[in-house]
Amino acid sequence: MRVVPGNDASFNMLTFGVPARETFDFLAQMGSNFNSAISDEAKFRFGEVKDFYKTLSYDDAINVLRSASDGVKSLELPNRIMPLLNLSDLQHAPDAMLPWIMAHPVLRETYSNNACEGYGDRLIDYYSDVLGESYPLYKAAVNGLRREVDDEYRMEVFAEVGSEESLQIDMNDQLAIMSTWNEIDHQLSLNDRDPTSKFNGKL
Repeated sequence: MRVVPGNDASFNMLTFGVPARETFDFLAQMGSNFNSAISDEAKFRFGEVKDFYKTLSYDDAINVLRSASDGVKSLELPNRIMPLLNLSDLQHAPDAMLPWIMAHPVLRETYSNNACEGYGDRLIDYYSDVLGESYPLYKAAVNGLRREVDDEYRMEVFAEVGSEESLQIDMNDQLAIMSTWNEIDHQLSLNDRDPTSKFNGKL
């Protein structure tokens, strides 16, 4: 089951929108002028709000809201292998796509270097100790496809793919994965947002 990620702040911003920048600045700075007569509980509650706004920049808030909103939209995606052609769809990919996304060799290497989130606890990786083109799901994704690699076309056939049921996918699925990998290549080339981060984190 997929749910929208986040916390109380995410919910509040998704429900009510992001406050104006002036509100952030005001709440981040005020507090010291409060009358000493107010109760300790009131001071504590206000301190929580003030600390939250100190630690959350306006741009961060926009990213949290965007991520939460995209998470809601992603619930409409069917849970199957399909092409994911933008950053939002990658970050909120259906569960069925996660292993195939993480079979992308460069993304997998990035994940092994702790440079991307890799979908956190959403991903179940049965081949966690295998990298690059030796990864079984990579072999299944490219098996029998004629592809351009290093300025030349080649087709690889891996016998082991046909012997394991979990690796058997049809050509439509393979083409959907290739389209998704092309978008991953694009996002990694930008060296900005993590395509595997549900919170729209940075690489």
